[in-house]
Amino acid sequence: MAHLLSTPTNDAEAPDLRSALSPQELDFLRGYNNLILDYKSDFLDVLDLTGGIEKPPGELMVDVRVVRDAGEVVLEGGERVDFRKGERFRLARSAVERLIIQGYLEEV
Repeated sequence: MAHLLSTPTNDAEAPDLRSALSPQELDFLRGYNNLILDYKSDFLDVLDLTGGIEKPPGELMVDVRVVRDAGEVVLEGGERVDFRKGERFRLARSAVERLIIQGYLEEV
């Protein structure tokens, strides 16, 4: 989003997208960008709303290692797991994806 709001470059391969937007659309983008920055600053250590997916999930199950204590977590289906630093688990990706993104778990 910041690239839309930044000043245009003289690079022929990077067209000025701002020229294609109306003043109202630019105002909306500025407001939305500020809103995301304000919201993101409260959760910067836990959540990255602007982060993309580096590679799409390939498996339903994933091997993970706990890199930060998360305590007891109730997963989908009511399963309770106590995530303590250094432990390894094989769990459904959908059940632990949020914890991976938040930095409590890492894929091994």
